Amino acid sequence: MINVTWDNQEKTVIRWDMDKTWTVEQYMAAFKETSEMMQTVNHRVDVLGDMRETITVPRKIMAYLTENHRKVVVREEGSNYGVSVLVSSSNIVKVMAEVASALPFTQKRFHFVETLEEGYDILERLRQETT
Repeated sequence: MINVTWDNQEKTVIRWDMDKTWTVEQYMAAFKETSEMMQTVNHRVDVLGDMRETITVPRKIMAYLTENHRKVVVREEGSNYGVSVLVSSSNIVKVMAEVASALPFTQKRFHFVETLEEGYDILERLRQETT
């Protein structure tokens, strides 16, 4: 399961809390919910994915990340999507983050850290760099 919530009152960060295991379908539902939440505000929104409990990722997740609808949402003109920060100490998640960040439509938008504190720090730093 993936629980999707606003992480702060300002609605600048959406947090994904991900269970030990989750499916591509659950990821797709979380992505859709995130997109709908982003449409309710007119400022930049970043995503913090807490994957510390995740022990494995679905085999087909990279195929999903490369599908056209993912490209459209991230590249869409006027999109308020900022960056995604994945939090995990898992090598599997780290490799997934590295592959995702190398895709042409997500370059410089995916970051990997090992602790929540690092996740919040990188979000703050990246926000300061863009203001």
